[in-house]
Amino acid sequence: MSVEMPDRLPLDMPPESPEALDDVVHDVAGAVFHLSVLAGALAGPAAQAPGWLGDDAAAAALQVGAVATLARQAADAVLAAMHRLSAHLDCLHEARRDVAALQREQQEDFAAAWVRLARIEAAQLAVMTAAPEWVGTVEELRASEASRRRRHGMVLERVTDDAAETARVLADASAAVGGRGGPGDADRVLAHVAARLPGWGDAELASRGLTFADLFRQPFDPARLDAQAREAAPLAGSQAFADGLLAGLGEEGMRDLLTQVGDGDFGSGSPLAALLVRAIGAAEPASRAHEPVGDVLEAAYVDAADPGHDSDRIVLGMAVLLAAAATGRSGTLPPSVIGRWGRQIIGREHAQGASAVDRLNVLGPHEPPDPVPLVVDLLGRPGATDEAAALLTQQDVWKVLLAREWPDGCAGLARLVRGAGGDTGSAGGTALRSGLEVVGAGLAHGDPREGAVLRTTAAALALPLAEGLAAHPFVAVGALEVVVDGATEDGNGDMLRGLAFMTTDRTAAVLVEGVLREWAWHEPGALAGTLPASHPVVAVPAAYVALQEYGQRLAHTLDAFEAKAAAEDRQWRWNGEIGLLSNFVGGRLNPLVVAAEPFLAQAFDADGSWEAGPDRGLVFDRHDAARSTGGVTLLADEAAVAALERGARAAFDGTVDALGMPEPPKAPKPHPFDPFIDAGGALGTTWLDDLARLRRRHP
Repeated sequence: MSVEMPDRLPLDMPPESPEALDDVVHDVAGAVFHLSVLAGALAGPAAQAPGWLGDDAAAAALQVGAVATLARQAADAVLAAMHRLSAHLDCLHEARRDVAALQREQQEDFAAAWVRLARIEAAQLAVMTAAPEWVGTVEELRASEASRRRRHGMVLERVTDDAAETARVLADASAAVGGRGGPGDADRVLAHVAARLPGWGDAELASRGLTFADLFRQPFDPARLDAQAREAAPLAGSQAFADGLLAGLGEEGMRDLLTQVGDGDFGSGSPLAALLVRAIGAAEPASRAHEPVGDVLEAAYVDAADPGHDSDRIVLGMAVLLAAAATGRSGTLPPSVIGRWGRQIIGREHAQGASAVDRLNVLGPHEPPDPVPLVVDLLGRPGATDEAAALLTQQDVWKVLLAREWPDGCAGLARLVRGAGGDTGSAGGTALRSGLEVVGAGLAHGDPREGAVLRTTAAALALPLAEGLAAHPFVAVGALEVVVDGATEDGNGDMLRGLAFMTTDRTAAVLVEGVLREWAWHEPGALAGTLPASHPVVAVPAAYVALQEYGQRLAHTLDAFEAKAAAEDRQWRWNGEIGLLSNFVGGRLNPLVVAAEPFLAQAFDADGSWEAGPDRGLVFDRHDAARSTGGVTLLADEAAVAALERGARAAFDGTVDALGMPEPPKAPKPHPFDPFIDAGGALGTTWLDDLARLRRRHP
């Protein structure tokens, strides 16, 4: 066994350069001096803008004060950075001295060890036999090296820890001018200073926005655009940059950009989508007409009637930006833009009969989201009441929304309707009326296949519509006043049928009833019962009773049509699967299989038969209408009360005459002989012909 001398442990110096760090400290010290001088100068007479008068003097003083404040804050931050850098420079010098001492110590220890080993006689034999004097010297040297390794590591760790603290202080110092102490700080500082000193950096920011817009005129490269967008992200919230970007794009450029985004190359979490959302949110069009930024924000990009797919790609491009805005991580789009885009998106879906997601097969790596739920969600949020109402004034929008199934149980759509109903202007009332008209037209006949309104969706909006009517009572009052004479105006019948369907939600029905009662009590002379029997205060509540009767019968009619449709669907699936299979397996080879099929269809409830069941809905009649006058006859005499009740019954009758009552479909009555007759055709028997004739004689 031999014992060899250990290799020397590398004792490297800390990687930082003290000379370079010393230059940095001197440069920062110079910046502190100049900033301090600037802050002091601006705090003196210059801050008063000598020679300036009036508003100009006030504005100049305000600007000078802002510069002085920024200079003072920057000077304090840079001074703190200088002190920290100086301390780190001292730490680095001390660390280098400690490492140099370790290197000298190592040199001395190795030299002493070799001297001791040289004095041993028969050194080769001592190495081979592991003589104690040889082993002791080597082990002592190894122990010294282990100690130096620990001490060297502690020195480097001390420098590393001090460097981390220095980086933290520098990052905190950069916050004074909007920095974060990391990559991209140059753009962040520019945006911050431009915001602190309005007008100073606007030209530079606008120029950068124009430069970014030029990127879209180059060969399309999604990765490059995302990288550029990531670098420019700190500037996107600046109005000057945003205005420059949108003005540089123009209407045609934005149309091309939305088309490219809609091709699936960008997801809602992409840097480009985030930048565009922030820029559109920060842009401010000028007040003059045909201004470039305003033209971009207000343009119509989607052609509803175009059968091609260019508009579909634009819709999906809008969807990507709407999805990015919905997260809130990159700011949000202005409600006016969301509303304008929403009308274009939904208008195209109505015109084409299908959503852009269903019409277009996107080839890019990112599957675009469905834009309609995003529009509903964003406009249903606080602060978008006006745009929600404006969107829902259009019946075509209601037709699309009411024809959809909503995975969230219509929670987002209900928020949108509540927001629209909360608008106190005329748009709020128009939105409610439009919605009720579409519901009434879509469900008036009861057959769900004849309209484009899903019953479940309409039912989920009953309470939000009722809450809206509480803020716009004259929407309901005006429609009910017309119908009591037994006639309806254009659209009024649909609106009333929609209101009747709304009353199938009893919470909504009671809420509207309270709204009408509150309205009636505020009519002059109502409580005294001195009004004529035909007065709207009497007629409107009675007409509302008739609407509730219509709604209850409509609910039963809808149930019957749904039962009929379900039975027909079961029969269609049976005929398309089991019936076809029985013909294939049976026929001439096995007519018994075909003969058994009618019996099996009946056993599995697939023969098309169905039952509506009894109508268990509430019943409202002329007596309920008469009782509806109780709130306005508190002080009336017996004769007046009787007259008012007669007027209420007449109003009830007139409403029923005008609207009619929905008729449920007649359920077929299957005869016990039917399966035998159907089977007889397959078996070719003659005695079943007699049975068929008997069936016709005794239906």
